[in-house]
Amino acid sequence: MRVRHTKRSLPRSFRGHPASYGLITEHDIRMRCARLRAKLLIFDKPASLRQFWKAVRGSDLGSSAVGAVNSLAYERVTFRKASEFHSMECDPRYFCMIGLCKAHLSMEIISHEAVHAGFAYAKRRKGDAWIAAMGFDEEFVAYPAGRIAAAINRFLYVKGLYG
Repeated sequence: MRVRHTKRSLPRSFRGHPASYGLITEHDIRMRCARLRAKLLIFDKPASLRQFWKAVRGSDLGSSAVGAVNSLAYERVTFRKASEFHSMECDPRYFCMIGLCKAHLSMEIISHEAVHAGFAYAKRRKGDAWIAAMGFDEEFVAYPAGRIAAAINRFLYVKGLYG
């Protein structure tokens, strides 16, 4: 599948965005030996996270969500001359958005969301937004997930967000 970049990238900063009420801090997590990044957003409470996600991503996370990850890629199918062409449209800078809440910064939540982000990274690297989880070697997801969880942990420690 061919990978194409979208014309508009995710903003480098959500400060000042109309839906950013409750956003405490944000950070770009850069993957080793890659230009791709994950956008990490920390909110004051789950309601702020859910409102932001609904406004920016168009996703209703549900009333019990305390974390979220969205891949920034989708499949586009075009039809020309009785043939169909598949391409993966993706953000040129970011492979996913990760949202967490200050009151729920446990290793359980961080590692859970990091695994989702690891899959988003692996799918982006494979160039297939819909590949099944069983289509990956464990290491192709585990290493990025570990790096993402470690980067989140380091950032939260430096910012003093662990209570």
